[in-house]
Amino acid sequence: MKTQVTVALAMLAGVGIGAVGIHGVDAQGKAPGAYAVIDISAITDAEMFKKIGPIAGPAATNAGGKFIIRTIVLDAVG
Repeated sequence: MKTQVTVALAMLAGVGIGAVGIHGVDAQGKAPGAYAVIDISAITDAEMFKKIGPIAGPAATNAGGKFIIRTIVLDAVG
């Protein structure tokens, strides 16, 4: 009888520890954020670049993206 009580208490403790562990894992449900940094250092077709901006911006926003900073201002270098 004493062995049965010991096994029952061990099982109960295991269930309690498992429940606490699952709760800790579940608390991490929110995925970490990510940043995409795009460096455009050379544009070979400025007119095409200007056409892509109005299309790419809404596409990124619809996918859940948020812009921190962006520009379509082109400055000639060189």
